[in-house]
Amino acid sequence: IQINLIDINDHAPSFNQPMETLYVSEGSPINKTFKITQASDNDIGVNSIQHYTLIPQYDSSHSHNHYHDQHHNHLHHHQHPANDTNDDDYDDANENKLTIRLIAPLDREITDTYKAAVLAQDGGNPARTGTLNLVIKVTDVNDNAPKFDSDNYTIDIYEDLPVGSVLLRVFAEDRDVGSNSRIIYIHSHINKNSDKEIFSVDESDGKITLRKPLDRETQAMHKFFVWAEDGGTPKMSAFVQVIANVLDVNDNRPTIAITSTTESGLFEVVENSAEGTFVAFVSVRDGDEGKNGMVACELAEVVDASSTTFNNGAYKLETNTDSLDREFINRYNVTISCRDFGSPSLSSAATVPLHVLDVNDNRPAFKKDFIEVHVEEGNEVGKLLAVLNAQDDDDEDVLKYSIEPHLIEGSKIVTSV
Repeated sequence: IQINLIDINDHAPSFNQPMETLYVSEGSPINKTFKITQASDNDIGVNSIQHYTLIPQYDSSHSHNHYHDQHHNHLHHHQHPANDTNDDDYDDANENKLTIRLIAPLDREITDTYKAAVLAQDGGNPARTGTLNLVIKVTDVNDNAPKFDSDNYTIDIYEDLPVGSVLLRVFAEDRDVGSNSRIIYIHSHINKNSDKEIFSVDESDGKITLRKPLDRETQAMHKFFVWAEDGGTPKMSAFVQVIANVLDVNDNRPTIAITSTTESGLFEVVENSAEGTFVAFVSVRDGDEGKNGMVACELAEVVDASSTTFNNGAYKLETNTDSLDREFINRYNVTISCRDFGSPSLSSAATVPLHVLDVNDNRPAFKKDFIEVHVEEGNEVGKLLAVLNAQDDDDEDVLKYSIEPHLIEGSKIVTSV
């Protein structure tokens, strides 16, 4: 006797575990398939598993339509039939494996997790089903470059800022995760060495610190680039320009330059010169700007030998009298004092040694208008009778002595001097 047992649909499809997590790289190509656990059903024939359905699940962080579209457009289920050998991941050992196929690009930065239910259904009447909760985690690839929070950074800093001061912090963000999002900050290779010496960039946090003193008079603006580089493979990077405007502080004293009008370079004026005779040219410069660079000059002591006329940062040193007398004063030390309008004000001074040159404006004069000489009789011819001295107040005058002719005519005593 042969007894054939006819199957009834008394078993529902079941999965080994209620939930499965699948990790999918966001860089996976379209149509790539991924294996998931298939269900089992102890029934046979039409009562066994006939098909699978992928049902999206939603959470409160996504709108229904958006999440629904993502699931239906990105993934679908696929079971290898015995005669399907066209799939990239297919092999004989996996002939009955269940797979899902990627049908649209993934972007982890938009959606990093998908949830779906895999429904296994048999062919019984009524049909029985089993469910696998599928969580698809989208893993990161380095597909985002760092992005700075500003197109450029501009700062104003005073030139007396202490070394070691933090000027600012540049900040870049990378939407990737893990090492792909870890950023280091460095000087760009195109930056001037001088800027690299003055400004340091902290690799870890983007802080820019002053390494050397600033000098606005040497360089009033510094421009350099900061590079942000992530830790992915291959690395991705971005750069931003930093502009540092150096503001002035009153750190420069006026500089006084005095130019002589003589070929020798000495400062000289002839006595009795007319009032207003040009003596020297005085130029004043202050390297600061604004009020810090505005300068006023004056004579430290008013003397007869000088006055000043101002014209666009320049002064003329000239006489202010027509009665200079070398025999009275032959040299003046003329001190010019200049100060700026900074706060506090800085000043400087320069001294002009002004020599008064001689003119022959003095007659020779004897110490006495009359002298009496006693002569003994019998003196020899040529004997010295007296020594006469005259003086001339002019400079280095050589005196010549003579006897007026009418005074020696018929004289038997004095015939020459």
